[in-house]
Amino acid sequence: MPGFTSADELLNEFATELRQHTYGISSFTQPKVTLSPLRAESVVTLLDGAAVRVELSGRGYAALAINQANVVPGNQANVVPSEAFELLTGLLMAVSPEFQRAMHSHLYSKLLALSDSEPAPEPSGSDPVI
Repeated sequence: MPGFTSADELLNEFATELRQHTYGISSFTQPKVTLSPLRAESVVTLLDGAAVRVELSGRGYAALAINQANVVPGNQANVVPSEAFELLTGLLMAVSPEFQRAMHSHLYSKLLALSDSEPAPEPSGSDPVI
């Protein structure tokens, strides 16, 4: 994880990452920056209803706390508060099986769209029409 040189840089990184993951989360709060030490926090509500307080700092992304009151018993996330992830994707995959499913579905639909947009190959053994 690169070191952040300003609060704006940190905030832009966090906000962009959160927006790019909307396919797999229900909602998030606007990140709030703390200057000393330089870090930002947002509360991310997962598809299963859990609310995770996520921090971005020079160490990376970390889950500081999780409220699983709305989560179906047996589907609770495993959160290690001291563990930092280089990418928000890694953290969300670690704490939410629902995020994993949504991500796989999102990637699959993108692959299907790519395959639909590629031209069909010419039949082998035939001469192209001139």
